[in-house]
Amino acid sequence: LVISKLMAWRLGENRGAELVRAALSDMLAPGQVAELMGTTPTFAPTIVERGDGRLSRPDSGRLQNSAVRPTPLFPVSTDQLPEGLRWLGDQRQALSNSWVVAGSHTATGRPLLANDPHLSVEMPAIWYETHLVAPDLDVAGVTIPGLPFVIIGHNQQIAWGLTNVGADVQDFYVERVDAKRRLYLNRGTWVPLKAERHEIIVRDRAPEQFDVLLTERGPVANVELWQGLPPSDVAEPALTERPLSFRWDVIMHGDTGGTFEALGHAANWEEFLAAVRRLGSPAQNFVYADVAGNIGYAMSGLIPLRTSHDGSVPTAGGTGDDGWRGFVDTRTLPTVFNPPSGMVITANNEVDSRFPHTIVRDWVAPFRALRIRRLLEGQTLDVKGFQRIQGDQTSEAAQFVLPALDAASTAARRKKAEASLLTTLDRLRLWDRRADGRSVVTLYETFVAALWRRTFVDELGEQVFRQFYQWAARERFAGLHMVIRDPNSSWWDDQATID
Repeated sequence: LVISKLMAWRLGENRGAELVRAALSDMLAPGQVAELMGTTPTFAPTIVERGDGRLSRPDSGRLQNSAVRPTPLFPVSTDQLPEGLRWLGDQRQALSNSWVVAGSHTATGRPLLANDPHLSVEMPAIWYETHLVAPDLDVAGVTIPGLPFVIIGHNQQIAWGLTNVGADVQDFYVERVDAKRRLYLNRGTWVPLKAERHEIIVRDRAPEQFDVLLTERGPVANVELWQGLPPSDVAEPALTERPLSFRWDVIMHGDTGGTFEALGHAANWEEFLAAVRRLGSPAQNFVYADVAGNIGYAMSGLIPLRTSHDGSVPTAGGTGDDGWRGFVDTRTLPTVFNPPSGMVITANNEVDSRFPHTIVRDWVAPFRALRIRRLLEGQTLDVKGFQRIQGDQTSEAAQFVLPALDAASTAARRKKAEASLLTTLDRLRLWDRRADGRSVVTLYETFVAALWRRTFVDELGEQVFRQFYQWAARERFAGLHMVIRDPNSSWWDDQATID
């Protein structure tokens, strides 16, 4: 149970986006925030095949009090975490690929399924290969040490793989807290913070005890650090920071163990789907194949139904409307069975643009999904072909960014720039976009990091830029991707110069 909740924390990515959007909203106009935070481009493939058109997306929201700049509830830098807990930091990647193709695309005429979960390289490793055999069970694949189930794998009838959805299931609330008296303002009344005593058993010495203080919305971090807060009976001055409470109800629901136990015994699509719908968190993209030749996809997870806000930025706590009214019916979550294309691709990309509820606002960029689709389409595939795709090194992100250098190279030649600059530009322009061991790959990474900084740090300042970049550079179609093909964008103007 604890392991499953820790994994849900690692894969719960939207909290970072919420804090980044709040920081940007405090200093930029709504349109600028929306541009920097990005959106899913129209050329992006979705997991569930769609017809023409896409759902519109609302503009970025703002904090209800623009004078409030909430201090992040959890450390922005992984280095601030104790060494033994750094694997839980927000800077750890949780990006994965999986795909399944029908027999119409394979050399054998049978489905093929591939999955490569991209969690951090760690010691000990997250994944452990296992083969479980019992009188009514024969299932093989990978598990997480400590779990008695196969998480990704196959039995004698079906196979399944998974990637993270990244669903928005976490919300921050800006609280008014009387730190000295341990009170918080709720529905116009100062009420006591609830204190929960926790104990960590430590070998060869006394247990470590600590209190967690909670509002009715969730835990409040480091209340004792907000020394500038006035007592509850004193008029509140203009504050530059406030505590945040954190809501994450989904981890209290669902049946993780039951999900994977049922998957190990499932013999067909219906039994697979029933098992997937039992998983509350983290929300996952499940791909499916069976010995009868069927393929499919099913999304799992509990998705909040919000009323008073959309979860994109911290909202005011204590108003009497927490903004949640249950969860989306899991029976209505996106599924696909034997799609017309004969393939399903998941790479943490958008699930279904037609789905009527918000799954998450900030989808992972579509570059990996695009590349996988290009490698699958028009091919007769086998296991070796799948292995080559998993080992593919071509960067679609680089292909999107680097064409902008053509104009830069032309301008540099017109101005008779130094030969070393022209050589560098040509190395980048003519690079084949394969991220292998050549020095040009390091050059590209250095160039892109510098371009992000030169473009945005002058408007955002060092602290907010670092927070934004740490989030956006982890495969978000945001920031640089939103402006790189617009030579007239105002973001290119260096605020430190006169012209």
